[in-house]
Amino acid sequence: MKTLTGEEIQTAAAEKLNIDFASLIALSSIWAPVEEHLAAQNEQGTFARVPNCRRRRHFEPRGEVDGIIYDDNTRPNSQMKSVAKKYYGVSLKDFTVCHVWPDTCYDERYHTCFANLVCIPAAIHSLTDFDSHVEACLKYRAYELYGWMPDDKDAPTKPENYPTEWLELPRVASTSRTRAVKEKGLVGENDEACAKALSRLPGVFEATDSIVHEVIQRAIDLGCTDSDFVFVDDLTIGRVKRSNIQSMKTEDGNSYGRYFDGEGRGTEAQVCFMAEVWQRLKEMNWAK
Repeated sequence: MKTLTGEEIQTAAAEKLNIDFASLIALSSIWAPVEEHLAAQNEQGTFARVPNCRRRRHFEPRGEVDGIIYDDNTRPNSQMKSVAKKYYGVSLKDFTVCHVWPDTCYDERYHTCFANLVCIPAAIHSLTDFDSHVEACLKYRAYELYGWMPDDKDAPTKPENYPTEWLELPRVASTSRTRAVKEKGLVGENDEACAKALSRLPGVFEATDSIVHEVIQRAIDLGCTDSDFVFVDDLTIGRVKRSNIQSMKTEDGNSYGRYFDGEGRGTEAQVCFMAEVWQRLKEMNWAK
């Protein structure tokens, strides 16, 4: 019995209808700016935005085990959606974040590498897995944009019928803001809630299954510092709710302590770490 593959059928149908899947993907794909890719390079010489993190296989545990973070694609999704807001001023809906090179999601060096990620409309994202020409074009596009390919791969060659036009979203003004320096020294000296956060940090660092740990780790993953803001909506994923973030930036003496400062409301709400908290996170080697 002859095996009939989906790629055969779709290729034949595309030729009959004069549909160019690669050009469709090219005009629908969203990539991270080159500077985000370069900024992610770490001490190990890789471009993983979140080092020691990869997608989990179905038989592997969730969370962090023996220094490896087993992810369900949450981090690449959060990264790319945050980049879209920060640089292009858009909130992505009905998009899927795909890895350019097959199976590299299972490698800690490449799972969160911006040059290996592309946002594709959900309705057509499977073409990246099941159309060899589309796959070849995406590999070359990543090389064309970032000069990047996995360490054990040769530089890709330009495919025949490579798309002549790719989607380029206009940039918006940077959402990164610099905190004003206060005249009376560190805020934490007179901020009981911030002092509580500082005293709790060692325990939070150890409690990897806690809400506070999850929020802090996600904020760091998205590039949050004491001066670079991230959107609250990008932190409120899964069991983390907006009320958790609000509790972590209040000046009241709550059980969390004050970890964040913030501005804006609703979908525009953003937070950054309190300067004292960020300093302590670096001292603990939790943040770089």
